[in-house]
Amino acid sequence: MTEKVIAVSQSIFGVRAQDVLNLDPSKAKNAYFDGFISLRPKWGLSFIDTGSTIQIQHSIAAPFGGWGGQADTSLAWNGAAILDLVSAPGGDFAYLATVGDGSVANLVALDLADGSVEPLLNLPGAQKLLVGRDLSLYAANKEKLTRINLYSEPPSFYTVFAPSSFDALAFDDKAEEVVLFDRANRRFLRYPFHLDSSPQITQASDLPLGVEPLLSIDPLTRKYWLVDQGNARFYRVDPTNGAVETIPLPGVNKPSSIDVDSLGHLFVVDQGRLIEFAAGPSGYAEVSGSPWTGRSAGAIFRISRNRTNADDTMVAPAWRNLLPEEVQGLVSSEQVPDCQNQPLVEHYGVGKPAPNGQIPTISASSMPMLGGRLGVAISGATPGVLPFLALGLQPLELPFDGGFLLAVPQWLLPFEGVVGASGAAELSAPLLPNLALCGLDFYAQVLYRETGAGGPLDTVQTRGLRLRIGS
Repeated sequence: MTEKVIAVSQSIFGVRAQDVLNLDPSKAKNAYFDGFISLRPKWGLSFIDTGSTIQIQHSIAAPFGGWGGQADTSLAWNGAAILDLVSAPGGDFAYLATVGDGSVANLVALDLADGSVEPLLNLPGAQKLLVGRDLSLYAANKEKLTRINLYSEPPSFYTVFAPSSFDALAFDDKAEEVVLFDRANRRFLRYPFHLDSSPQITQASDLPLGVEPLLSIDPLTRKYWLVDQGNARFYRVDPTNGAVETIPLPGVNKPSSIDVDSLGHLFVVDQGRLIEFAAGPSGYAEVSGSPWTGRSAGAIFRISRNRTNADDTMVAPAWRNLLPEEVQGLVSSEQVPDCQNQPLVEHYGVGKPAPNGQIPTISASSMPMLGGRLGVAISGATPGVLPFLALGLQPLELPFDGGFLLAVPQWLLPFEGVVGASGAAELSAPLLPNLALCGLDFYAQVLYRETGAGGPLDTVQTRGLRLRIGS
């Protein structure tokens, strides 16, 4: 059974929603059913060197219903000079590569709520950072690329040396690739995210880049955005064939950063000013009313985007998600609470036989579980009779018509038609996924009239059936 949990995050940055599957209530462990969803406001991350202090800017737009409000968080940074910074996927903290001793950079984690800094490890030669969708962190210089798993104990590393020097890198979520750009040879080196095979190469010979480029990838189209910083030229490259488009961005003179969000909007820093662009009928233009445009930003600006770490290669047939039309009538579409009780079905009391001396059998047509059905079936009944279900919340042993009434009849329900030739019939109703029903006992008995059964009413009576709602 699952429980939908929606809770405010302990951080200031959003709301978390998840489906929880508690397989063993005796153990304080939950599994996650189908997925984990984190809902966060949109954020941007940058830093500005003011001389003696570096201010980390963590700007947050209104999370729902437009751009109504926004907030800024500026955190004092009195540490070493920053080479690069990237936001962790959840947005609660940032990874920073700072200048260390000689050729070794220091990797630190900066808590964006309180400004606390946690030293993580040293990165020899690192100049740039990148975060993949599986939470891997990548550190790079112009020759080598290292994948770092910070969640293993101790952290693990996997390093590859590129076949040529590279100048920029980005992560392609859809292709699950780390993309490097080799400016000298006008080509892209595309590594699988785990880096354990040789790179695929996309040649883009028409790129007229002159100085150190910037690279970002549109998560919608997978197209590569390259910026020629010195000449303020923007290029969009098709990774399938290397075709190059020159894209004018009006008003940009000296770009120092480019990033693309989940909508395909461009975020460009031009001489310390942030600008948001979106495609329109006549090309790219500034987004009207953007809360980002006009803000001060450092040389590097990162915008949040929607991401998932789902791995399609792990989805075997047994894990296949069912389409809605495939589960109609099989399971409840409601979220099913986690009920700690086990379902229970047991007989009690004695029945009253039919004229042939046989007592019809009462049973549960399905296990009584939240989100399922509460069902009672009979077998061995006389064809053509109309049974009634006496259902209540208390058992009974009251003499009645030569037998015993075994359930307080809070509900007396006729079956849907007479018993067929097989002598079997069933009556059921849905059990809502309401925790108030968890552990509740229902008591049931089936009765019907048949001439010759005896007693003033000639009733035939089954034994009693106790049904406890569980999961």
